Amino acid sequence: MGNMIDIAIVKDGKKSEVQGSLYNWIKGKDSYIKLNECVVEQQDNAVVILFNHDSCMEGNGFSYFFSSETTGVVLSIYVYDSDYWGYTLYDNGKEVDMFCTRPYWSLSNPSLEELQKYSGNSVVLSKYFNVEEDSIKNYLVSWPEETEGQGKAYPDDKHSQEDWQILDFMEKLGYQYPEEEEGFPDYFDDFSREYVSNDNETTSNGGTSKSSGFMLIAMGIIFLLAIVFTKEFLLFVLLFGITGSILLSVGGWLLYRGFQSDRLD
Repeated sequence: MGNMIDIAIVKDGKKSEVQGSLYNWIKGKDSYIKLNECVVEQQDNAVVILFNHDSCMEGNGFSYFFSSETTGVVLSIYVYDSDYWGYTLYDNGKEVDMFCTRPYWSLSNPSLEELQKYSGNSVVLSKYFNVEEDSIKNYLVSWPEETEGQGKAYPDDKHSQEDWQILDFMEKLGYQYPEEEEGFPDYFDDFSREYVSNDNETTSNGGTSKSSGFMLIAMGIIFLLAIVFTKEFLLFVLLFGITGSILLSVGGWLLYRGFQSDRLD
């Protein structure tokens, strides 16, 4: 199997903000993204994320999510099985440009309109990243069935029409492929403490709610049982009955809240 590469470039992003958003993206859902296998780099005024290789291209979904939440610009770049590469450019949660070197491989019986949609727009891309259009337009070409022996997009490139052409493409946009370290760096090394503390607080509150709920339910049952021994006194029956019912209701609500917190975690 060839390379599966999933990258996001967050323009004008801050590392802690991106890490926090990535954490919120996977929390409470079945996600293919593994935080401890993601490389998150601050590169000048942007954040570059290299997702784990088995992310199933979920980085594109996160790119849309982050762009929508922050009204920012995110470029999602991918390589599929070394067969082709492409990108989707998001601005404020909207797709403003798309490209794929082999759209007829990634789409099933694509129409002319779909092929046009995936042809890329070098004018749009150059404006978003403040680069010369001539420096990137040669990358936005459709590959033939066989690319062996095909030339480079530009003379100074290191790669021809292959998966690693994205390195030259990223460099022309002003970014570098994130450096992978053996075992991957610890995602939480410089993770914003705000998100970690909030998560711990949620977990703690869930446990406290359940404990309080069990205690109040037990007290409610005791009060209701006391009615048996005071049934000859109407005032005590009413007092114990009302108190027991209230305790059971509040206890049940606290239990529900506690189990909901555990489910969200």
